[in-house]
Amino acid sequence: MSTRTDKEIPLIKEKPFVKYDQLINKAEREGRISGPHRCIVCGMRYLDKDGAEECCRAVLEAGQL
Repeated sequence: MSTRTDKEIPLIKEKPFVKYDQLINKAEREGRISGPHRCIVCGMRYLDKDGAEECCRAVLEAGQL
């Protein structure tokens, strides 16, 4: 008689999370994942330099960095 251990049980993929996939696709389109410009405070990526500079401007101006 053979018993299975936890390591031998195959993984079962759960149903996809549609909202998560939609948000990831939107972030990729907007450049927030692989955009060429980065915010110097939080590291968020943007397609344009202005977006990156405006991202955490309030933190920089308050001197909380």
